[in-house]
Amino acid sequence: MGVLSAGQSKQYSKSIGLRSAQSLILGVVIGSGIFSTPGLITTYVKSPAATVLVWFASGLISLLGGWCYCELGAALPFTGGETVYLERAFGRMTAFLYVWVSALVARPASVALSAIVSSDYACSLLWPDTNDEPGDARWGAAAVAIASCCLLQMMSTYVTAVSLSILTAFKMLLVLSICLLGVFHAGIMSRGTDQLDPSKSFNDIETAPGDWVLALVNCLYAYNGWNMLNSAASEVVDPSTTIPLAINTGLIVAIVSFLWINVSYLLTLDIEDISGSTTVAVDFTREIVGDLGGQIVAGGVALSAFSTCHGLLFASTQAMRESGRSQLMPRIFGGQLQLCRDVTPTPVFALLMQSTIAILMVYFLKSFEAIVRVYVWTQWVFFSLAILALVTLRWAEPELDRPYRVWLIVPVLFVGISVFMVFVLFFLSPGTCSVAMIALLLGVPAWYFHQYMLRRQGATASVANPNDAHPLLVATRTNPQYADGASNSNEFKTL
Repeated sequence: MGVLSAGQSKQYSKSIGLRSAQSLILGVVIGSGIFSTPGLITTYVKSPAATVLVWFASGLISLLGGWCYCELGAALPFTGGETVYLERAFGRMTAFLYVWVSALVARPASVALSAIVSSDYACSLLWPDTNDEPGDARWGAAAVAIASCCLLQMMSTYVTAVSLSILTAFKMLLVLSICLLGVFHAGIMSRGTDQLDPSKSFNDIETAPGDWVLALVNCLYAYNGWNMLNSAASEVVDPSTTIPLAINTGLIVAIVSFLWINVSYLLTLDIEDISGSTTVAVDFTREIVGDLGGQIVAGGVALSAFSTCHGLLFASTQAMRESGRSQLMPRIFGGQLQLCRDVTPTPVFALLMQSTIAILMVYFLKSFEAIVRVYVWTQWVFFSLAILALVTLRWAEPELDRPYRVWLIVPVLFVGISVFMVFVLFFLSPGTCSVAMIALLLGVPAWYFHQYMLRRQGATASVANPNDAHPLLVATRTNPQYADGASNSNEFKTL
């Protein structure tokens, strides 16, 4: 068993072309959310037309964010995503708080959610009648799914990468199959409901603003992942062109796919049957092709959601490893262990931490929607800050080369929507969102303690000026102390 040093640097190759980037966006955005949230959304808005409207509006909001990330990724094509933007615009402490809350809350929550979706569909395959399902079966199955992903990744990152490619292709085939089933049933066979008839599609629509916000929260979770490409921007070929094209095409395909799937559901099932269902894809397929088709889809979605869980756990541990290497987080998370001979070293400490927190979330919260609210609240706090960084950098670094530039109204609109969502969601679910809020507040003393430990270890950190400590990606004309004579404002000095 070999150990790699946390401080060991790594050079990244330009290996992500346009097709790979588009596949990455589609593979992450079209994840487990589309199989789990339709029932929650119809529960809140209660109307077929309103359901379609929520999916369309959430897609547009995500597209606004995606356009802003196009500018950020094209201008700052470095590994780290939000960490880079927050540190460059607001300082190292803000970047630390993002990594801290992501490690403790956001990333484990996303892993837990995908594991729950996988367990829901696996349990529907084993116990078609929910009355026969043992009480804690779905939560136990979710914990087993997380533990299995952890074990697989501890054994080999190569096997992880290969299995992710295969499972992602399978997931896209599954989504396409559901779309085609809807066309066959409603279009070719001319069967189904008339719920989307304009004369009745808005019947019984919900008027409470809070319910519409909660519907948007669940829908935005389904669209989650449009920011992932920026985290690996340094590996993208021609990022000024590839990142904007990949994000735009990926999100447009996702919006069309989600609308297509939900229209198919509404043309096949009564809205009362969709509302509250956690396995609506099984109900949909069973209605068209019978129980056998429903069982096939249940197994397929369980495997698809497992692949999403697998990929999210892999991405989150790699992000923690890089934060440990740069000393933005404690060095222990940057260390890797080679558990087997001739096998790629694995960031075991980061992997175990993420997996343990995800399992604890499943065990203690025992509510898919509660975890969704924690996750969305956390993510959108930092989405708003990252896009606020775009505006800040336009003022602070006007000379920065921006190959892709959005109209100023786009980030302003997105930040306004994000702040509104964050405040209303906290008002509607103060207890649930307090989990993320407490983690965020605890990050402040954790930051100062981390700086103290760095000084004890002989580092040059200064609590009085913490941005002077171990620059991760901060060398710019507005931070000349790290420029090392570099004349290009896009250049960075990495640890």
